[in-house]
Amino acid sequence: MPTASLLTSEEKSAIKAAQPSSKHKILAAAIARVFAARPGEKWKYTRRFGGLVLVKDAHNKASFLRLVNLGGASGPSLLWEQELYEGFEFSEQCPYFYTVVGDDYLFGLDFSDEREAAAFASKVGRRIAKMSGKRGAPVAAPPAAPEHNTNRMSDGPTATQKILNLDNAKYRKLVKALAAHNITES
Repeated sequence: MPTASLLTSEEKSAIKAAQPSSKHKILAAAIARVFAARPGEKWKYTRRFGGLVLVKDAHNKASFLRLVNLGGASGPSLLWEQELYEGFEFSEQCPYFYTVVGDDYLFGLDFSDEREAAAFASKVGRRIAKMSGKRGAPVAAPPAAPEHNTNRMSDGPTATQKILNLDNAKYRKLVKALAAHNITES
């Protein structure tokens, strides 16, 4: 897992434990929540949030995006999964919001931190290029993550706590940006 992550050591452990096999290598991880929309419909928050993981399955020679439950609530540890298929695109809509096309839905991934989103997107881009056999120019490295104090009390809310706050300035900014593309809040 990336060393410059906002994930706590407990969250990293939960993500590792949620992987079905030791042959599943974690390439990147970040805190995110999932939105979904059918073509022509409004975005809806799925109420799924947790550790978003880019995983390489060495046994099946496949890669996946997985959302792992970090909320401590009972229920499944795997909340959402999307295979990186041929032609897969990880599209930036704004610095903290990316979209992917699933079988029936367009999924929006809302990251808790722009730098973490950029680092995650860079890893996904490299994985897509490697899967398609493209050997283009290397992807630019994301900016370095800010230093974090080990005393969690003075850091303010954790990334998980921040992403649960739907009524924050970042969320309002996202809604406004999506409204410019005729995507409205439901």
